[in-house]
Amino acid sequence: MTHVQLESAIKEYIQAGVDDYDDALFNRLALETFRFQWENNPVYRQYCAEQGLVSPETIARWDEIPPLPSAQFKQEAVTSFPKEQAQHFIKTGGTTDPARRGMIYRNEQAFELVLAANRMMTKSFLFPDVERMKILLLVPSPEIAPAMGMAVGLAEVRKHFGTPASRFLISEKGLDIAGFYADLRQAEETGEPVAIIGATAGFIFFFKYCQRRRWRFNLPPGSRVCDGGGYMGLFGHCTRDEYYQLVQKYFNVPPEYCVNTYGMGESNTNYFDNVLRDKLVKKSSAERSKISPPWARTVVIDQETGRRLPAGQTGVICHYDLANFWHAFAVRTEDLGYQIDPLKFEIVGRVSGRRERPPGHPAWVPLGTEGFGRMKEMVLNLFVKGLGEAGGTGRFANDGDSCAVVAEEFLLGQARHDEK
Repeated sequence: MTHVQLESAIKEYIQAGVDDYDDALFNRLALETFRFQWENNPVYRQYCAEQGLVSPETIARWDEIPPLPSAQFKQEAVTSFPKEQAQHFIKTGGTTDPARRGMIYRNEQAFELVLAANRMMTKSFLFPDVERMKILLLVPSPEIAPAMGMAVGLAEVRKHFGTPASRFLISEKGLDIAGFYADLRQAEETGEPVAIIGATAGFIFFFKYCQRRRWRFNLPPGSRVCDGGGYMGLFGHCTRDEYYQLVQKYFNVPPEYCVNTYGMGESNTNYFDNVLRDKLVKKSSAERSKISPPWARTVVIDQETGRRLPAGQTGVICHYDLANFWHAFAVRTEDLGYQIDPLKFEIVGRVSGRRERPPGHPAWVPLGTEGFGRMKEMVLNLFVKGLGEAGGTGRFANDGDSCAVVAEEFLLGQARHDEK
């Protein structure tokens, strides 16, 4: 099978949707992908050789493929194509170490593959019941922040799933509270549901504002909230359960319509909570968790030994993702989590940071105060185009790490102003 045929087969598998699991097909495509990367990705091949692997022919199953540590992306260009052919690139969020950020290079084919995977995930887990709805985005727009992957990515979400009334609500001045207030009241009056998407810190910032103003909103049934990133007290203490209570209190959106996202620049598929899809499509309810789609698998390994851990034990998360065709099929993250079953997992923290809680308790991911930076990695980060194409104007144009800093600066500045 040529690499063109292989990539086409992967795209076809992705386009089949999130319910069409075929373990034999996944394994076959994974082994073919690894052979292609062994031949064309010198960084990945060298790492595998250092682990004692002499040939991809000795691999029989996908989970025998060595996962490349995400830290490798901070040191070298991890690509299965000549780096000079890269047309799109992003910087990772630097959640572990803001001073050391990885660079993700993508050629046009890689870009299209990642778009396909995450459009399918967004449709399946956030908008399974509608084609379009009004989307309110608690992030800066690409016009304000052209170098922010989150901004550019959510512009794509708006393009594919939003109505013409969808809009961005954060500028250099902070959150457009008056505009957000008007949009929410309009939704109450018209009865048309809305989707609100943003970083967890942005929601908590607004809820604190609502508390001071004694505002509450009765959003129409079908409205939903999507948050990304952990929360470490930037705008006051809040646990994950308390966050869901606040969403219900101030928006009248129940927990099953609250979807958390998780992802990273080094691995291309973004993962969504199962709760909304379970309710609307499967007509059932299950423990909140992240779902691996047919084209990806997530496992948890022991931090010291690398041994795969059984369900329920906390360890390091590794992603095996066919959407990673053009860099590294298997990636060892710096995230801690546990498996619930072979296709479900949950994240609980960072290898280098604090652990919020053991398995069996409501998940709240302590990813530092860079909720917006983590959101960049999570919510369709793959849409970001080359930072060099941003034009070099304004503070954001070539600021590869601004996503983690600038949006929070806006809100922090606004919060300080409000306190005066």
